[in-house]
Amino acid sequence: MSAFFLCNSLFAQVFGELLPGSSALVYDQKKGIHKLLDGANFVYQGNTMYCDSAYYFENNKTIRAYGNVHIRKSDNINLFCDSLCYYSNSGVATLWGKVRAIDGEYRLTTDSLNYNTRKEQGIYRNGGKIENMLKKEVLTSKIGYFYPKSKTFFFKTNVNYESDELKMTTDSLKFQYEKSTCYFFGPTCIITEDAFMEANRGWYNMETEKGSLMRNASIEQDTRIIQGDSLIYNPREKLAEGFRHVFVQDFKDSIAFSGNYAKMDDSLKYSLLTDQAMLIKYQKDDTLYVHADTIFNQNDTLDQRLYTLGYHGVKIFSSKIQGIGDSLSYTKTDGYMELYKNPILWAKNGELKGDSMRVYMNDSIVSEARIWGKSTAVMEVEKDLYYNQVGGSEMVAYFVDNEVKIAKVIGNAQTIFYPIDESKEYVKADSMSVIKRAKELNMFTSILDSLSNQIAELDSLLPSVKDSITHATISASKDSLKLLSESYQLKIEQLHNLTDTLQEDSTKLYEIVTIKRMGMNRFYAAEIKIYFDSGEVVGVTYYDQPDGIFYPMDKINKEEQFIQHFKTNFALRPKSVEDLLSNEK
Repeated sequence: MSAFFLCNSLFAQVFGELLPGSSALVYDQKKGIHKLLDGANFVYQGNTMYCDSAYYFENNKTIRAYGNVHIRKSDNINLFCDSLCYYSNSGVATLWGKVRAIDGEYRLTTDSLNYNTRKEQGIYRNGGKIENMLKKEVLTSKIGYFYPKSKTFFFKTNVNYESDELKMTTDSLKFQYEKSTCYFFGPTCIITEDAFMEANRGWYNMETEKGSLMRNASIEQDTRIIQGDSLIYNPREKLAEGFRHVFVQDFKDSIAFSGNYAKMDDSLKYSLLTDQAMLIKYQKDDTLYVHADTIFNQNDTLDQRLYTLGYHGVKIFSSKIQGIGDSLSYTKTDGYMELYKNPILWAKNGELKGDSMRVYMNDSIVSEARIWGKSTAVMEVEKDLYYNQVGGSEMVAYFVDNEVKIAKVIGNAQTIFYPIDESKEYVKADSMSVIKRAKELNMFTSILDSLSNQIAELDSLLPSVKDSITHATISASKDSLKLLSESYQLKIEQLHNLTDTLQEDSTKLYEIVTIKRMGMNRFYAAEIKIYFDSGEVVGVTYYDQPDGIFYPMDKINKEEQFIQHFKTNFALRPKSVEDLLSNEK
């Protein structure tokens, strides 16, 4: 952009070589002024200047040019304005009126411009426009700074950039036009054909379309939004990277990812997240959260999700199910999730675990779980005391409303459960409750009567009170008593209703159910099928010579109280989304 401006030596001397068509030089010796009054055309250190008139003031070494000022530099740079003043002592030139600076590619238009030849800095403060004359590229701002030597612009206040491919609005912008790169500072919006971007700081290359967005950065596309502290975007290579607090939401699949590092490759159709990585699946009645050290998601050529992998430290949470494991895979078309290396799944009061597990789900509702190797299912029926248990080599558990209803065990099947006995009795409502409520009713009625009398006394005093302060005090006391009276009136109404209900119910019989554990059943068989209701065993089918025994509660053999590989892990059960990352903070 140095071509836009006069060099320091242009105005450092008196006029140079006069060109044909220029008027004669007039010298006013008394005032020390050199004048070209009727057309000024001259060459000065290789730069040609045209104007209607020009003056050189010896005392302050100032040149003034008026009317149709045109400066053509030796490198084919053209500068136009209505008038110009150059102060050689300070090296500052001021241009006024329809200022234009043109080189082979860019044109600057503004109403006034200051240029410091020593600092090689130009400034406009009343609005300016930069246009690329070879293609559509326009940049406007209220204030502009120019550094021709480094070929750099710096714009402030209401900065707008527009080309065929891009629109940008920001508060402050540095533009290195040789590199086609802009650096922005402050809230910035960038709009391209494929994305809407926002950030508070960063850079963007107009030629390569690659950019770096920082501080509250976001990239919004047709089917997803990417947010993070820092984002790198390269649409031509279909790459995006995010750093710190990255959040990626895929609208078409109702799924989101988060983590402190993310890489998205749209050409290879994959996403990779790590460092507090989380998968979030939005479902009809619930939201499923899956955490792992690393999460990998693969889409097909139609950009539909194929499968998701989670590596190391897997934790799962929703309001209906929870789980942990070392690693995970989910295949959308198959509709199941596989957990590896000692996974555990919790649903209501049940805990299932094994060497590996496959869980079939539909909208956060578990329908079936298949468990291989050291498989166990444990239902806690009395906290920290008794557990209904089933285990073996392999297990298939069937769920209804996220509760185990049937468990089928194949190979080395074992079950231990505590059957219950229910007894019922029928009793009448307690007549003493009616008497107690009647006494309370009498007490509250007496209090209400007393309050009414106090309010009446205060009402009788008010007409005779002349002092305004005393009058206000009595009125406030009366209002307080009225509020208290209304409160007791409400209590009396509630007691009336309750007493009427108790009197009506005193003739009814109520059913009381008593549940008692009978003892402990222990059975071994090659294969077992167990039926559950709310965690209680309601039926058992054994195959191939079962071995069983029943112990009364007071004679339970402690050595047979638990199946093989029994262990409860309820303390490991995630209780919230925050629990998924609790060990990483």
